[in-house]
Amino acid sequence: MSNINLFKYKLLWLIPVILFSWGNLSAQVDDEQLRYAMNGDSVYVYHIQSVPLGDGFNIYRKDEGTEEFQQLNDDPVRGVLYPEELPSAIGTDLYEQVQTALEAEDATDSFFSLRSNSVVGRLYTFVHPEIADALGRLYIDTGPEAGETVTYRIEFVDDLGQPTGETLEQEFTLEEKTPRPPENLEISNEGYSMTAEWTYPPSEDEDDKVIRFEIYQSEPDNDVLEVVNDEIILRDQERTEYEYHFTTDRLGRQMQFMVVAVDITGQTGPTGEIVTHTIEDNVPPAVIEGVAAEYVNQQIEVTWPVSPEPDLAGYRVYKSMEVRGDYTLLHDELIDPVNPIFRDPAVTEGERHFYKVTAVDSAGNESPRSAVAARHISDTTAPPAPSDLSAEFISQEEGVTLSWTTEEEPDDLRRYILLRRSISPDDSTTFNQIISEDYLEHEYNDVGVGGRGFGEGIYYEYGVLAADSSRNFSDTTTVRLQVPDLTPPQPPANVMANNVDGIRVDLNWNQTTSGDAVSYRIHRKKIDSTLTEIDSVSVQNRLLRDESVELGLEYQYGVSAIDSVGNESKPALSDTVQIRDYDPPRKVRNVRATSVDDGVEITWEPVTAPDMVGYNVYRSNISTGVYNPLNQEPVEETNWIDENANDELWYRVRAVDISGNESRPSEPVEFEE
Repeated sequence: MSNINLFKYKLLWLIPVILFSWGNLSAQVDDEQLRYAMNGDSVYVYHIQSVPLGDGFNIYRKDEGTEEFQQLNDDPVRGVLYPEELPSAIGTDLYEQVQTALEAEDATDSFFSLRSNSVVGRLYTFVHPEIADALGRLYIDTGPEAGETVTYRIEFVDDLGQPTGETLEQEFTLEEKTPRPPENLEISNEGYSMTAEWTYPPSEDEDDKVIRFEIYQSEPDNDVLEVVNDEIILRDQERTEYEYHFTTDRLGRQMQFMVVAVDITGQTGPTGEIVTHTIEDNVPPAVIEGVAAEYVNQQIEVTWPVSPEPDLAGYRVYKSMEVRGDYTLLHDELIDPVNPIFRDPAVTEGERHFYKVTAVDSAGNESPRSAVAARHISDTTAPPAPSDLSAEFISQEEGVTLSWTTEEEPDDLRRYILLRRSISPDDSTTFNQIISEDYLEHEYNDVGVGGRGFGEGIYYEYGVLAADSSRNFSDTTTVRLQVPDLTPPQPPANVMANNVDGIRVDLNWNQTTSGDAVSYRIHRKKIDSTLTEIDSVSVQNRLLRDESVELGLEYQYGVSAIDSVGNESKPALSDTVQIRDYDPPRKVRNVRATSVDDGVEITWEPVTAPDMVGYNVYRSNISTGVYNPLNQEPVEETNWIDENANDELWYRVRAVDISGNESRPSEPVEFEE
C-alpha cells in the first residue's frame, strides 16, 4: 500500500476513535456537543455541525456567577466561502497533503470533499486547527483562564447573519493540559527500513486532547530536528502500543530519535526519551541466481551473473561432494565483484561436484547460498562383459537358472542388468529388463513374467551386461534356450468347407489361441471313412483350396494345430460338404411310346455328358397335366417299360447328372393303342 493510501486508510479507520475521544469518555457520543482545548491563554472551541455554504455562527460565553451571555465575535464565523481560498487559508504544504489524501483533482474538489464528507471533515477538524478554521468550525477565545467554569453557546446564522434557530451550548471547567511524553521508545532497522515503537497511555476517564504523534530525528550534537513521519500518526484512545515504519538513507550513521504527542490545538507536548541508534547495514545481499558449472580443460569453471548490490565487496564459492553434504569454502580472499568466475582444479573422474555461491557486501553481510550447480566428471571406461553365461530350464515352478562369471570386477561396479525376450519367427521382439534393483550376484533364478512361468516350446534369449556408477555399460553376453513343450496346442475354431462349382472346396478356419503353434495340418474323409492328411500350411495361413475332390461325393474336413515341437491338437471338423455343380444336362430328344407284350415301352435318344447318371420317366393322363415319376432310381438305359399302362397316356423324360440336376422335360409323347 502506498504512503498516500495508507494515510487515507488510517484516517478513515480511526474516525470512531476520534469521535470517542470527544468529551467525557464515559458519556454517550453526541454529534451536537462542543469540544474545547487550552493552549496557553487561548481556548480552542470546536463544533462539527454541518451548515450550508455561506452560513456561520456567533459564539457567546457566560462566566461563572453571571446570568448573561456575552457575544465574543463581531462578525459571524463562516470559514472559507470560495474553493480557491482554501490553499492560502490552510497553507500550501498542508493543502497539497490534503488534496493528495482525498485524491482530489483541484481546490474545488478538495473543498467540497471536506464539506460534504462528514467523516473526513470531522477528522481534519481535530487533526489540523487550520482546516477547522477554514471550515468555520473553530473559534479561539483569549478571555478566560484555566480553572474557570464557563458556558459557551453557539448560535448558527444564515448567509444574511440571521439566526437559523439551531444552537449548541455546553459548560466547561477549563483545564490546560499538556500532552504527556511518549514512553519506552525503541528504534530498530533492517537495512534502509526503520521501525519506531513506543507506548502511550490511553485516555481512561478524561479527554486529554491528544490527537496524533510526531517523530523527530537529528544528528548527535545537532539541534536541528527533522520530522521523520510524512503521514499522520493518529492516537488511538484504546491502544497503548504504537509502531511506525519509515525509510532512511543514512546507513552506517548514528542518529537520535524522539517522539512527541500533539493535541487538537496543534500544541506539542514535551519530548520523550531521546534514543540514539546506529543505523547498521544488516541486510545481506540478494541470493545469487544462475550459477553454472562446466568442465573445461581438466577443471571445473563455476560462473554466475554479476550481483547488482551497490555495496558489493565480492563473492564466496563453496563445494561439496554430496548435494546435501557439508559445503567447504574453497578460497580465502573474496572474488572480485566484477569477475564472477572460479576455477576448481581439484576434480576426479567419475565423481559429482556440487557448488554454491554467496555475495558479500562491504559491511560483511553474506547472502544465503545459491542453488546448487552440479557437474559430473564422466567416467568413460566400461566394465568388462560377463562371460560363461548359461541358462537351464528346471521346471515351470522353479523356472530358469542363469549363471555367469566376470574376469575382473571394477571397483565402481554398480549392478548387473539382466534381460530376457521371447524369440519370434522373424526375430523382431525386443529385450525386457528382468529386475530393476541393483544386482551384484552371479546367479539368478527367473520364474517368468510376473512369476507366471514360461510358454511351452517357446525360444527365449537371455542377456547379461555390467554397469558401473558412471553408467558405463559393458557388451551384452547372450544365451538361448527352448522351453520344453509337452502340451498340444488348442485346435482352431470354425472350420468352414464350401463347395465351389463342383470342381473344388475352399476351406478356412479361425486362428488357434495357442501362441506356440507353428502350422496347421489339414485332413479329409469321405462319408463312412476315416480322416486322412491331405496337406499342411504355416500358422500364418488359414485358407486351403482342395481341387482333388470328385463330383457327386460328400466330404468332411478336419484342421489341427501343430506346435514347434510337433505336438498336434485334436482336429476341428467342418460340416459335410457335397461336391456338385448346378448346370443341368441338355433336354432329352426323340421320345417314343410303343406297345409291347409287357406294357408300353418308352424310348429316347441318349444324352451325352461326362457326369450323366441316368434318366427319370414321368407320366400324365393329359398332355398339359401333372407328370408323376415312374422310377425311383435314375434309369441308366435309354428305354423304360410301363407295365401299368392303359389307353391315352402321356410321357416325358428328363436327363439326370451326378449332382442331381435334371434337364428340362422332353416334349410330351402320347401312347395310342
